[in-house]
Amino acid sequence: LIERGYVERIASFVMQNFPTEPPTWSSSLWAKGEQPSTKRKTQLDKQWRAYFSRPGLKPAFDMLIGLSKNHGSTQEFVGCFLSKKKMSLIQACHWIEATSDNTAARVSLKGLGLVAETLLDELASEKSPAAGAIKAIRAKTRDRKKEIAMERRNRALQGMLGAKKRPAEDMSASSAKSTAGEEARVRSAAASFLAPVLGFFGNSSEIASSEASQPPAKRKKTGKSKESENEAPPAMPAWMAEMEDIEDET
Repeated sequence: LIERGYVERIASFVMQNFPTEPPTWSSSLWAKGEQPSTKRKTQLDKQWRAYFSRPGLKPAFDMLIGLSKNHGSTQEFVGCFLSKKKMSLIQACHWIEATSDNTAARVSLKGLGLVAETLLDELASEKSPAAGAIKAIRAKTRDRKKEIAMERRNRALQGMLGAKKRPAEDMSASSAKSTAGEEARVRSAAASFLAPVLGFFGNSSEIASSEASQPPAKRKKTGKSKESENEAPPAMPAWMAEMEDIEDET
């Protein structure tokens, strides 16, 4: 069958119009930082939709599976087969097995994922020349999946830490505002309490200054001058007595 070109024709049919880039909705098939542009994404989605819609693909995969089962020559031929665009058949099968339906892009695999995986499993059996290449391709995608999972985990943790930090900052700001408000209330209460006392001293000083600036009253000359001299001095004003009492207390 290999010599007569039968296996080659089946493999060529499978690889006909196969896209040269992986499905855009499967991030693990793309290297980091190599996601396609929006325009290219639309084109690739259209190409994959057209490929999966081709009739006869599943029977072709089934025939390759049957021909490769426990047959080293067929396994070697299929494992090394390249399309006209230099695209390997095992790479194409891996892209199909590693992706899934995309409802948003209206792409359905129509069961091709399972048959592509089964074909690779046959080609990766012991003593198969393609086993090493298939294991390497699958390992690369598996590592990329782990990398994507770690990136998502780190973003989630950063989001959680940020969410915890914001309430703490809000509490600190609220505490600072509360402290400032409390200090303002204390100052206001102190000012209200001391205002009468400060006002009292201020009024007393003004009164004393006013009395000191006034000239002494002229005394009338009378015949009782000696008697007047012997009279007791005038009584101290009440406010001055209170000031002296306050000074004594201090």
